[in-house]
Amino acid sequence: MNIFERFLLSREVTVREGEITLDQQRVIMLPVNFIASYTLKLANDKAEGRKLYEAMKKGMFAFSIPLGKAYGLSYKDFLDRWIKYNAFAGWGIVEYQLIETDTTRGFLTYKNLTLHLYLKGKGITEHSDRLLEGIIAGALSSTFKVDIDAVETKCVCSGNDVCVFYWGPRSYLRKEFPELISKW
Repeated sequence: MNIFERFLLSREVTVREGEITLDQQRVIMLPVNFIASYTLKLANDKAEGRKLYEAMKKGMFAFSIPLGKAYGLSYKDFLDRWIKYNAFAGWGIVEYQLIETDTTRGFLTYKNLTLHLYLKGKGITEHSDRLLEGIIAGALSSTFKVDIDAVETKCVCSGNDVCVFYWGPRSYLRKEFPELISKW
């Protein structure tokens, strides 16, 4: 059984004429080139990239709150669901690692991250994905009930096999990745 069939059988996804609902919230699908065009436009605009990050963080925080209330998800349950959502939506294959037992620090590894593979195919050699960083930060802030930020530390656009996003409190990211955080 493929992931679409599992989602439909679990009732996490419903599909009606003109509507897709994931965990009781409407979602839309967009072509990768649409998202890539937007992220490319913001790649060299630090201020607008930061606005995108904050908007994605706030939006994903709002999306994630009902999940915790409806399902009473633990951090592990939420991260497991995050992996399923990414596969379902076509973002790529995600694995996560917690750095500390308090779960406020960790990293996600993306294999086959569709957006970044598309950008690499367009000649991008260095990438920092404010859109996905914001989505990760918002989802985890909601889950852990603490302000979390995220930063991309490795990318397939730079020749790596995977893309890696670290998360944690901003003070932790500033300490561990000062050069990357200074680009914010």
